[in-house]
Amino acid sequence: MFDYLIVGNSILGLMTAYRLTQFSPNATIAIVGSSNRTGGATISAGAMLGVFGEVTNSIFSSDLNHRQFQYAHQNTSLWFDLIDELNDQVELEEQIKIHPNGTFILLNAHGTSKDDTPNYHAILRALKESEEPHTELEPKDVPGLCPEERARSIRSVYIPGEHSIKPIAVLNLLEKVLLKTGNVEFINQNAIELVMSNASSAQIDGVKLKQGNVIKAGNVVVAAGVGSQQLIDSLPVLKGRIPYLMSGDGVSYLLDQSVLGEHKIEHVIRTPNRAGACGLHVVPNIDEPNSLYMGAGNMVQWESLQGASMESANWIMGGGMQEINKHLADARIRQINQGNRPTPIDGFPLLGASSSVNGLWFLTGTGRDGFHRSPLLSSHLVKKMLGENNWSTAEANTLSTFEQFAPERPLIELYSQDDAIKLMASEIDCALHETGGLLTTGLHAPFPDWLSNDIRNIYQELDTSLALQPMVIFPIVCRRWKPELVKSYLESHKQAWG
Repeated sequence: MFDYLIVGNSILGLMTAYRLTQFSPNATIAIVGSSNRTGGATISAGAMLGVFGEVTNSIFSSDLNHRQFQYAHQNTSLWFDLIDELNDQVELEEQIKIHPNGTFILLNAHGTSKDDTPNYHAILRALKESEEPHTELEPKDVPGLCPEERARSIRSVYIPGEHSIKPIAVLNLLEKVLLKTGNVEFINQNAIELVMSNASSAQIDGVKLKQGNVIKAGNVVVAAGVGSQQLIDSLPVLKGRIPYLMSGDGVSYLLDQSVLGEHKIEHVIRTPNRAGACGLHVVPNIDEPNSLYMGAGNMVQWESLQGASMESANWIMGGGMQEINKHLADARIRQINQGNRPTPIDGFPLLGASSSVNGLWFLTGTGRDGFHRSPLLSSHLVKKMLGENNWSTAEANTLSTFEQFAPERPLIELYSQDDAIKLMASEIDCALHETGGLLTTGLHAPFPDWLSNDIRNIYQELDTSLALQPMVIFPIVCRRWKPELVKSYLESHKQAWG
């Protein structure tokens, strides 16, 4: 019997365990999860320690989006203290470093004036409002940038305070520190069910593992990424009460850039988010200067997948050579990664206590941002679990925002259904331009209207008055999902919340 059982051994699970060892040093903790982390988001991430590249025009369109950005920004400075703190607990040769070079964000000709341009201007506005040091410069002065002419950059900004780190190095360091406490046990199995003490009880009892044995604990934290949905489904009492967790399918390359010579990339370089997905980005490795991470995209799936799709892999490879550095054509591919980012159907994290099951807690659904935001998220959750009220200034500033992310909640809506339809039509239009599916001049004007009509028909088929996120409707428009998948969840959600 453990005091705390954490389902999930990637960044949010390990950070939660670490906070527990800080605030409750005598507590016994079990961390459940397969050591290979296959399909996990963290091990496939670029681990950019910054927020401004993720800024879109939408952060200024709603108060909740703006507050989300503000708490995300607070995490950036926390990373330096966190790594120093962890390094102090291991031998010198086991210590890790944050890459000292900053981040360049580009506005280039590959995007559209309806998407990239407003998002780039939103980034500049956010930088100024946050008083974040930055410098606008000519794209020709960006080191390592050498795009093809048709994708040339028009503007660029350098942010010296946004860095990167090797994600697997952080996970390994956290594991070493946790094992040193003597109170943490790693269980190299996946959990498949949440277990309550009896059918009528409202108290969590533990989890059932894949091999059939049950591990018991007084408190269970679900931090298993997209695997959290299977655990939610295992308790009928939670049906429809929690935003459904989809998978944000992300693909990345690890490249050997030793052949690039003077064109080697030594800073994070990225484009703004576009067409509802993460911008194209390259991230250098502080331990291996010849190693380069390259990734982009966020193809949302109803359930998690294993392995990179040819479509995503091809798009990222072409984008890197066209938009970042044409000499990447000579780089050698060391590895192709695919990760499933836990993405709630309403787009906001699951954070806090279950209101239906005592002792059950959630920290998941952070999409692309879980790694960077883990210091504040884990601290908030653990202090809530322990009933602590000694909040730091950064933590106190996030309390009202985090309360809205309670795992059991009606879906959060940020705009009207009509506005959601217009936004979806615009994002598809921009995606067609970005991927080369250009329309003839005569079709540009009516195309968004055609799309809007198609999307309205989908809403009618779903029989909902909710304004759903574009990422939910896009796969139905593209005929990748059957609307029945979404409709079934929405019906259970309506039964739970009315």
